[in-house]
Amino acid sequence: MGTQAGSLSDAGAGGLNVAGIGLSDDDLVIAHADGSIVQPIYVSQQWARLIAKTSLVRLRFHDLRHAHATHLLANGVHPKVASERLGHSKVGITLDPR
Repeated sequence: MGTQAGSLSDAGAGGLNVAGIGLSDDDLVIAHADGSIVQPIYVSQQWARLIAKTSLVRLRFHDLRHAHATHLLANGVHPKVASERLGHSKVGITLDPR
């Protein structure tokens, strides 16, 4: 079983909304086949277990979120759009280099 990795708002759903798939803040990013919530620690543990079996750099699952933000900005996506996609309350959070 797993965790709710997060919810999607219309602003953050991007391509899904373009594809005509409407989402609400209650829609899960990651869910079990029966629609139940997957706990975040489960996702992190499974990620660590799987990544350890590869020659890939050891990154936390959450690091993928940071990489996604970096790639958005590096590819010219407007910071406001990237911020909304990531669900940040302020653009400054997205642009903070920490």
